[in-house]
Amino acid sequence: MGDLDSKNDKSQAVKWGRGRFLFAICATALLVAIALTGRTMIDDFIERNFVFYPERSLAYSPREWGMEYQDLYFTTPDGVRLNAWLIKPSRDAPMVLWYHGNAGNIADRVENARLLYDRGLSIFLLEYRGYGKSEGAPSEKGIYIDGQAAYDYIISQKITVADRLIIFGRSLGTTVATHVASRNKSAGVILESAITNMADMARVHYPVIPGLGNLKHKFSSIDRIAAIKSPILFIHGDDDEIVPYELGRQLFEAATADKDFYTIRGARHNDTYVVGGKEYFDRFEKFVREKTRTINDE
Repeated sequence: MGDLDSKNDKSQAVKWGRGRFLFAICATALLVAIALTGRTMIDDFIERNFVFYPERSLAYSPREWGMEYQDLYFTTPDGVRLNAWLIKPSRDAPMVLWYHGNAGNIADRVENARLLYDRGLSIFLLEYRGYGKSEGAPSEKGIYIDGQAAYDYIISQKITVADRLIIFGRSLGTTVATHVASRNKSAGVILESAITNMADMARVHYPVIPGLGNLKHKFSSIDRIAAIKSPILFIHGDDDEIVPYELGRQLFEAATADKDFYTIRGARHNDTYVVGGKEYFDRFEKFVREKTRTINDE
């Protein structure tokens, strides 16, 4: 999944296009390999080469965008040391726990974070294992562990309480957000450009490969979405070229919680908040503030 939440749109689009071309070139060889060695080879190949595009070098820090922040580290239950940025415009600002997409690192989200910061929202930007300054290498199981570890860190360190926390995922990060939100209390959940599962994505982009419904790496939000009890805001561009709009609608239909679907007309995968502009941030802020409002706020 190509995901870029800031200034690397073109470079990530190139990576995505290059990946699709490479996949087409390798398809015949892979089909032969599958017949000889079974599905494990293609499962691991897809995850290593077509799911995660981590970058180690951080292009920006929040301070360069006029935001003071805390550079935090914590360790997951399986012993991986993770990095995160905590950006707070004020002590009592509602908090967004942000699970980013598959490409780049947290530095690529700083411009977008600044626009939320200007709305008075706090942001906890998690860096998955293998990205930026976090240790390890990414995997489906690993990023779920990371997502839960970030939630646990926020609550255990009393950075905020669950009733003031919004869980936000974008692109591949929606699978992490769904996983965490289905198991934990929160004030609300925002899923932007959300996928149903990896098999659906693979069938869309790599129809030449048979049997993709049996992939080991599921990334299956549609199997977890009904377990989320918190209110959910879905955001999707109707011209999304990477995660088809219809997949976002399917996930929305499968949700059983209080829910809303915000369609951004003309938006593709990597420009939702740009095309949406003021309306996007109005909808985002309104949802956060309504769902995190307490008796003392009223």
